[in-house]
Amino acid sequence: MPLHITLIEQLKNAGHRMTTTRREIIILLSECTAPITAMELLAQLKKRHRAVNKTTVYRELDFLQAQQLIHVVQFGEGHKHFELAETEHHHHLRCIKCERVEDVHVDNELRLAERQIRKKSRFKIMNHSLEFFGLCVQCQ
Repeated sequence: MPLHITLIEQLKNAGHRMTTTRREIIILLSECTAPITAMELLAQLKKRHRAVNKTTVYRELDFLQAQQLIHVVQFGEGHKHFELAETEHHHHLRCIKCERVEDVHVDNELRLAERQIRKKSRFKIMNHSLEFFGLCVQCQ
């Protein structure tokens, strides 16, 4: 079953309303190959002839984040990017010239380092973010 259908059913089964806007946002995020901003999401909704205001998009993104269905990714540029939460944790490669974003999977060494940090500091790590910045093959 496609991920967006699973997430929509999960929300319905939890007793949440499934508005047209909420459904469209979930579908759009499932179609994205890289994290997108709220404004990019709003533009995509408008392309699909969905008359949605900016406040509604931000409210829905906050709701989906609270439900742990989306992740926030920040590339240090002052605004958030969003992507559906996946079962497999990953990080991102971002080209500083064309701004292309790719997913990258880091092997178990990072998990080992996280465990060592947790053990040594007794800090309860809830999440982490790791982004790599550089030049993609096309921009080199």
